[in-house]
Amino acid sequence: MKKIILVNIMILLIVVAVNAQPTVSTDPKVFTAEDEITLTVDVTGTSLEGHTGDVWIWSWIAEGCSSDCDAPTNVDPAGEAAEDAKMTRSENDPNVYTITFIPQVFFNKSPAELQRLGFKLKSQSWGDGKETDTDAFLSIAPLTFTPVVNRVFPNKATEDDVVTLYLDQKLSDSPEVKYELADFSVEVNAYDESDQQLGDAFVADMVNEGNGLHQIRIIPSYSIPNVSEDIASIKYIFTSKDDADIQTQEFQLVFLDLK
Repeated sequence: MKKIILVNIMILLIVVAVNAQPTVSTDPKVFTAEDEITLTVDVTGTSLEGHTGDVWIWSWIAEGCSSDCDAPTNVDPAGEAAEDAKMTRSENDPNVYTITFIPQVFFNKSPAELQRLGFKLKSQSWGDGKETDTDAFLSIAPLTFTPVVNRVFPNKATEDDVVTLYLDQKLSDSPEVKYELADFSVEVNAYDESDQQLGDAFVADMVNEGNGLHQIRIIPSYSIPNVSEDIASIKYIFTSKDDADIQTQEFQLVFLDLK
């Protein structure tokens, strides 16, 4: 029995190691396709931990793209054509890397084509087996209003602002959500800088404005129960009030840090 338990523990540790996620942050936290951003990635716990060679970012357009979705710098093995994708290793921590870029320039795409980016970090060649083990994603704020299944007003806010969350069923890719006749509720959870959940979930009914549009106004620092720390972001999901299995994907709003 002890041997079986030991084997199970070892398998669990292997699974955790394989699925290790990098820690990701951007400056500024909220940005458009035309903004210059600095992306910081801590690869501790991934296959890149302790790597001493050069590291590159491999990135793609993860939403709303039908062709040429890879960044022009996605070249393997990485060479001169990928020079703009080379990461800078931190002098204080060899497992922390940064890169500064403007999404529109980096992808050579119009801002309207850049809604959500996916990326990994890797060594010079995929054959090295040195990479961040899971995909990471960055959401890009639109320059102007564009109809989407979920939008937020304002899209740049602090935890103390009044924020309106919208659900437009008509624009959903899920037929179950798009044609659902019932009203919707929302569940909102708060998270700190380390993406650790704070307090309890806030659950409330959406206001049905007709024609498939639903909305709710919240003040995150006030509305979400039992939160005593600063809220860095919220994640939320919309659910049919008649059928809990009919849900949207999970959405996220990252707050401005003005403190």
